[in-house]
Amino acid sequence: MKAIALIRVSTKAQQTESQSIKVKEAILRDGFKEKDIIELDDTESGSKLSEEERSGLNRMKHHIETDDVSAVYVYEISRLSRRSAVVYSIRDYLIAKGVQLVILNPYCRMLNPDGSMSNESNILFSLFSGMAENETYIRTERMMRGKARKLAEGKLPSGYPIYGYTVDSNHYIIREPRQAPIVQEIFERYADYESSGSIGKDLWLRGCLCAKTEKLISHQTKVCAILREGRYAKIDPNSIYPALISKELFYKVQEIRMSTPEYYRRKSRTEYVYPLQGFIYSDEGYLLSPSITNNRYLKLNGGSYPVSLNMKGAHGLSKIIINQYLMSGVLDIDRDKQREELNLIYNQNKVKIAGIDCKIAALQKENDMINSRIIKGRLAETKGDEMMDANIDEIHSLEDERQTLIYNNTVIDNKLAYLANPFFQENELVQAKTDDELKTLVNKYLTKVTVKKLGHSRYKLTFLFNDGVQKEGSFYSYCNDIIYYVNENGKEKEYRESELK
Repeated sequence: MKAIALIRVSTKAQQTESQSIKVKEAILRDGFKEKDIIELDDTESGSKLSEEERSGLNRMKHHIETDDVSAVYVYEISRLSRRSAVVYSIRDYLIAKGVQLVILNPYCRMLNPDGSMSNESNILFSLFSGMAENETYIRTERMMRGKARKLAEGKLPSGYPIYGYTVDSNHYIIREPRQAPIVQEIFERYADYESSGSIGKDLWLRGCLCAKTEKLISHQTKVCAILREGRYAKIDPNSIYPALISKELFYKVQEIRMSTPEYYRRKSRTEYVYPLQGFIYSDEGYLLSPSITNNRYLKLNGGSYPVSLNMKGAHGLSKIIINQYLMSGVLDIDRDKQREELNLIYNQNKVKIAGIDCKIAALQKENDMINSRIIKGRLAETKGDEMMDANIDEIHSLEDERQTLIYNNTVIDNKLAYLANPFFQENELVQAKTDDELKTLVNKYLTKVTVKKLGHSRYKLTFLFNDGVQKEGSFYSYCNDIIYYVNENGKEKEYRESELK
């Protein structure tokens, strides 16, 4: 039999040695040998990470499943987690596996000799898991109060100041003697219509902005980031950063930046639509991600991989395939599904309305009985009036709910009549003409796209739809045109990009 020593600290600055020594001593006292100890050391957050994200807990479960583990030892309950939900989940897992949990501070053994959980350990679990979670809340609240206090005092609340500034011994932000003049120089040179690339290259060669070993593009990017930063001119009067440049100079720079021709500006990813993002995979199972720099779908997280899918060709082929899929009768199937769902909601509303009618009738009858008791002197008038007023309020509430349900059913009737119209498709989105329309239809109907490289610039795409239908097509990119080959009834039909426009 083996025992697991579970050791966890939250940061790299903390040490696991003191926990490890005490936990190992407890394991050896209980009769285990040194060779029977499985030590799991981890540096990870017990409050920020979920149970699935905790590598230490995952390794512990792996050893329990694969090795003959009879006990898990921890220094204190917060070493399992500072989140009560995770602690209880681990507790239930260990009970189901029949593994003893030993907590050293305060000392507690979770299971009785018969494998059941002892009452004392149950109480300690509830008490100390709540205390561990509450300690996190208190620490976070204290940290946020400290940041707010520093900010109100004009000090840097946390982290590092932006380029051009530093902090003194009292955490007040001051000018950095070497960086502040560089910031001023950047704004002045740009105001004299010198490009950000030229400024970045010069500062890079002088070793002023970044290390000379870094790539040149990073220096131009940094110059652009500095030119956008309003804190250098103290645009916000409540900013804790002292001004390095005048507001007039800052606004002049922004005016020059906005007057730069569009083709010189850096393109934003938000300006582009990636209809197949999250749906397109290589034949080996890699998720492909869009690249704005070369209009390709590439392997996620970069890296060298033979699939470099032309984005324009993939989108064009997807429009052809999805439009054919829609015209093959899927809209009729979708319409029948909508009818079924609407009829279900309509009938549920009718049942609710009937139930409300019964409740209203019962409350009205109860009010008649209360009034009769008041007349006969069997119930005090004040008490009776209170009871009837409460019933009347409830009747009004039920009537409001009833009217809402009736209105909802009226809306459903109109929708059903619209779906019954055989010409309703004329007003529906039945074709993907733009990338925005394609993205809408991809999210609604498509499950997955698998791409396979067939040769130079030729790829085969396999489309899997939600209803299990599978369609295939391929395309070949030429310098002036893109040719698509779509599988129709076992034969490849050719489409050209110029013909589709």
